[in-house]
Amino acid sequence: MNSLNNKMTSGFFAVATAGTRDEMLIDSFTSQAPMLSKMQWSKANKPVAHTYREVTDIEGVDVFDLDGKMPDLKVNFSLGSVHLTPFGGRMELGEDTARLMGDPDAYFMEQSLLLSRHGGQRLERDFFDKIVSTAVEKNRVFHYDASVAKNSGATIAVVSWSALESCALYSPAFGNPEGDFWEVERYHNGNVYPNRDGVNVYGAYVKLMAGLLLANSAAYAVLRNVPLNTDTKEFPKKFADAMAHVVDEANPHDGTTVIMPRAYKVRIASSVSHHGTGNALIQFDNQFNCRICGCEVVGSPNIPLNFRLKDED
Repeated sequence: MNSLNNKMTSGFFAVATAGTRDEMLIDSFTSQAPMLSKMQWSKANKPVAHTYREVTDIEGVDVFDLDGKMPDLKVNFSLGSVHLTPFGGRMELGEDTARLMGDPDAYFMEQSLLLSRHGGQRLERDFFDKIVSTAVEKNRVFHYDASVAKNSGATIAVVSWSALESCALYSPAFGNPEGDFWEVERYHNGNVYPNRDGVNVYGAYVKLMAGLLLANSAAYAVLRNVPLNTDTKEFPKKFADAMAHVVDEANPHDGTTVIMPRAYKVRIASSVSHHGTGNALIQFDNQFNCRICGCEVVGSPNIPLNFRLKDED
């Protein structure tokens, strides 16, 4: 599977896969959710929640005289908590249909792959909504143009992922001791049982617990009201300048990603192709990979072109 050979720095596949079944589920999970495969993933420190420290002030390392008094080091912080959300569902297969198919386990694995893909798409949309809503709460939102009507344009997020401050979380309680990311279990030890309607069936469920940690407000920033009309000569340079500011606000490093609707990435490529950027801030290669200010761009099909928060709908 591709996940075993993946060289991404997120550590997602390294911590999430531990066997053929999980490997296939992870591939399906991220196949239509590119942000999930590029972001950092970490194991939560509780089965259904994660307690974290939000640093408020650091009294750091300083110089001192030889044989002199060493400075005190202190990290001031407040405690916060992220609750993990369960994703998944239950499946049933009629006894007679199972006899025709010959293998209930194969059926449930096939259905789990479909559910995994759908769950990844849903989770990615929820994660993006959480990034933007947290940026609004923490005053980390910047507006492209005051003349653009509020909530009428595209929304772009920049996140500098890190294991302790900005990452996706999964539960340590699910899966086997080898570290499976997904919990996939058969009801009644895989035997036939009567369901709620009195029909004899085989049953199974698939579940994962996931959450999003954004403990450091200096690690993310959001640009809103970006005009949907990119077909102007002025757009590439003005857009590049606006993104340069937002990327800088997120304190970028090697693990920083720019996240936008895939449809908007296409529009930017078209505009750059026709008009040029006027600088080197926006770069596309022959495989349609894009970097803005050196940061990898993730174009997600699960983020609407005209994105709105849930309470803005």
